[in-house]
Amino acid sequence: IIVTTQSDANYVIDAYNIKPHKLNVIPNSVDVEVLSYKQKTPDFTDTIKLLLVGRLAEMKNFHLVFEAVHQFPNRFEISLIGSGDYRPTLERSAKELKLNIRFLGNLANDQLTHQHHSHDLVVMTEAWGSGMPKVVLEAMATGTPFLASNIRSVRQFVEDGVNGFICEPDTASIHAGLRRIVEFNAVDLDQMRQRARRDIELKYSMDSCI
Repeated sequence: IIVTTQSDANYVIDAYNIKPHKLNVIPNSVDVEVLSYKQKTPDFTDTIKLLLVGRLAEMKNFHLVFEAVHQFPNRFEISLIGSGDYRPTLERSAKELKLNIRFLGNLANDQLTHQHHSHDLVVMTEAWGSGMPKVVLEAMATGTPFLASNIRSVRQFVEDGVNGFICEPDTASIHAGLRRIVEFNAVDLDQMRQRARRDIELKYSMDSCI
């Protein structure tokens, strides 16, 4: 049995009474040659370009991100990459909240680096999840500051305030997390971005995983 995190391995062992020797942990990996590191630290004093990536489903909590961003009038421009049945609901929410949101649909993987480099912040605040979210790994690889949910799969490789930011998957906590990031010391933020990139190179690049 192959899983991507030790926490998933522990879950399988406990839930299904599987012998530990039958489990193999192989992390997700990203191509660090394609996902190049963004040298410039984002400037949060002007309009902030926020990137959301994922299937358009309720559990991804994009609607809660909209509500949290709404509390920062005219501070954010949002781009959303992905498709799904929840798009009409998100479009209605964006219209009601009068948010500046671009729905980009599905994009090829080779376009993700440009999107990360042209945005200041990535948010991934899904309600639950197993595995290892590639959205967060990609943000870490490019050095894009990110806010991720405090769920089991994220806690395996993200340390809050060290290589990224973690919040609870609810509107109030997402809002507080966003405020924390935009007010974060620029020098410390740059060190955090570098630490995230190093973690990817050492643990989650294709070469290191092989």
